[in-house]
Amino acid sequence: MRKTMYQSHDHLPVWLERAEESCPEEIVKSYFNTYSLPDSRLYLWQMLKWYGIEKEEGLLLETCDCLAFFEKLVCLIEALHVQMESKPVTNEPVKSFESRQGFLCDDNNSSDDDPLAPVIRMIRQSMDVEKIYLLGTFPLVPEALGIEYDLLVLVNGNNNHTNEELESLIHNRSHDLVPVCANSFPMTKVNGMIENGNYFFSMNCVPEKLLYDAGRVPLEKPRQVDQLTSSDSLLETHNGIMEKARSFVSGAAHYYESNEYALAAFMLHQAMEHGLNAFLQPLIQFRLQTHSLQKLLRWTRRFSMDIFNVFPRDTEREIDLFRLLQKAYVHARYKDVFTITGEEACLLQERVKLILEKITNEFKRLVVVQPS
Repeated sequence: MRKTMYQSHDHLPVWLERAEESCPEEIVKSYFNTYSLPDSRLYLWQMLKWYGIEKEEGLLLETCDCLAFFEKLVCLIEALHVQMESKPVTNEPVKSFESRQGFLCDDNNSSDDDPLAPVIRMIRQSMDVEKIYLLGTFPLVPEALGIEYDLLVLVNGNNNHTNEELESLIHNRSHDLVPVCANSFPMTKVNGMIENGNYFFSMNCVPEKLLYDAGRVPLEKPRQVDQLTSSDSLLETHNGIMEKARSFVSGAAHYYESNEYALAAFMLHQAMEHGLNAFLQPLIQFRLQTHSLQKLLRWTRRFSMDIFNVFPRDTEREIDLFRLLQKAYVHARYKDVFTITGEEACLLQERVKLILEKITNEFKRLVVVQPS
């Protein structure tokens, strides 16, 4: 959460950054994109019951769900406060660090035809960005919707937001511009990883992929890396996580045979999560702290579209199938209303087994095994 301490003298917004204060309508839009009016009423009523009113009634929502709603709600209230005050919000703090920057993509020089120009401008205005790299473009699903731009955003450390908050901010504010997927990292951390020979950042933080450079902090010179050479520790990491993934598949088969399809789906979610981590962790050389299969797949497509396309999500049925697997992580354990048919559980078993097979093959393709 952004701020967890209450201070009686806080009469102005404290959860919003200055750039967010200048665009309160974006916070309002983000809130209602996340919670509809019926959802809002439900969450507020559940939070009242959670506090102790109507104790004889059971809660429908988990504590973590209510906390996420609470954070969004506080930001919404502060954004509405800014709008109601109707006072012009100065952008001087944003301009102050931009005025010192040397631009690779200057507003005055960027072409109006460049679809990423407004995105770069938005990112610069929203955070203290140092460098932006374009890692690639990927077709949206369905493909008729166009393409999504995959960005790597390196920021300076003088901000109060986590990487996840900055990534969400970019996603929300680029919603009406062009489709963007972005990952954010502190500049100093990336330089440290490059110095230690990190494969992912050495391959991607290169001049030909650079969109924007503030010119204040030099990048550690990446090593020339074409393929990742295996080591005992790298293979041990991959094999160890893959072993857990296969154990979850075995557990899913047991629950499937016992007609406990919800628990089978949970085990399959864990199998896929571990399989994707077994693929990614040796390649990016750190562990992604997420249970979101969507986020893990987006990282995976940077290395292999073959793995990514096991769940194509190009039809309503395919979308529902993937959502069912993603929901199983929480709902299969805690929600009585979570249902999955034997046919759906069987299909998910086949897909997860296929994705683990492709992970094994693609990992061998990408990693050069040293001769013993």
